[in-house]
Amino acid sequence: GIVYWDNTGGANSVITGAMPARDTAIVDPPTWLTGLPAGWSVDARLPSTGFFAAGMWPADQWKTAPGSVIIAHGANATSRMVLFANNPLYRADPEREWPMVATAAYWAHN
Repeated sequence: GIVYWDNTGGANSVITGAMPARDTAIVDPPTWLTGLPAGWSVDARLPSTGFFAAGMWPADQWKTAPGSVIIAHGANATSRMVLFANNPLYRADPEREWPMVATAAYWAHN
C-alpha cells in the first residue's frame, strides 16, 4: 500500500531534513518500529490519523499503526545506525526515498 508519513525530525534531521513535512511511501509489507534504544532520534512517523493513502492493508493492523515510528537513527559506543521500518528501495519506485538512503549511508559511515 501507499502511506503518508510525517517528517517528525524536521529540517534538523540528518536523515529526513531535506524531505517535506508530509510525504508518501510504498510499504509492502507494512511495518513499523515498536521501540527504540535510549537516545535514538525519531525521523519519521505514520500520522496519528489518515495515514493510509491507497492499496491494501491488513485489517488487524489498523489499530496499532497510527503514530508509529518508521525511520529512526542513533548510535552506540562503536557505530551509527539508521533504521527504516519499510524497504525504502522497494521496486526502485520511491523517488524521494533514495536520497534518504544515501544520506543514511553517509551519516552512518562518517
